[in-house]
Amino acid sequence: MAATLTKNTSPHSTHLLRRIPYEQLLGTKPCVKHLHPFGIAAYVHTHAEARQPGGELLRRAEKGILVGYGRSMETTRVYIPMRNVI
Repeated sequence: MAATLTKNTSPHSTHLLRRIPYEQLLGTKPCVKHLHPFGIAAYVHTHAEARQPGGELLRRAEKGILVGYGRSMETTRVYIPMRNVI
């Protein structure tokens, strides 16, 4: 899914009229401000209900690795090695 998103929002010399597939399909240019390189460090916010009780100095986020994007263009998928989950 992430590879398809990247391909469809990237220019290529063989595309008709020098437009990217996203632009050909929807008629507008995509917003790519949210795209980041795969494998960078990412932090996932932990909701207050899920945090352990004990003070304000506990972690509010978990460190992970960006591995892709979700179904919408604004969501990301992050692998958290400490818990072995995405």
